[in-house]
Amino acid sequence: MNRGNMKYLILLLLVPLISNCSTTAKSTWLGAGIGTVAGGLIGAAIGQNGSHDDQNKAIAIGAVAGGLVGGLVGSQSPTTQSKAQSTPKLDGSDPQPPFLKSPVVRRIWIEDKIDGSGTKYETGHWLYLIEKQSSWGR
Repeated sequence: MNRGNMKYLILLLLVPLISNCSTTAKSTWLGAGIGTVAGGLIGAAIGQNGSHDDQNKAIAIGAVAGGLVGGLVGSQSPTTQSKAQSTPKLDGSDPQPPFLKSPVVRRIWIEDKIDGSGTKYETGHWLYLIEKQSSWGR
């Protein structure tokens, strides 16, 4: 197998790894991607002594078989099944927790000040007062 075909083969075998998503099917896609790459490499090793066409067939068969087996193994992985089974069920009808209400804050502008002796100068600034603390709500 020449270098040009090898580049295309590697690109083809890596597509399932690049295109996986972050859902519960991630394990399936990851398994299929790893299986495709591993199957293609095993097929290349097995078909290395044959003709060019035999090599390509061995790689293709290995990649397809590896992808199918890897996808099946990935879909049956315990992490995929345990996530759905380990989600705690809440007894109440409302599964959402209460939210935290914002506090009531009053903002007061303090003007520039010079003290009575004329030795201190304080620039204007905001003073924030919490009038009501935060609380839980629904």
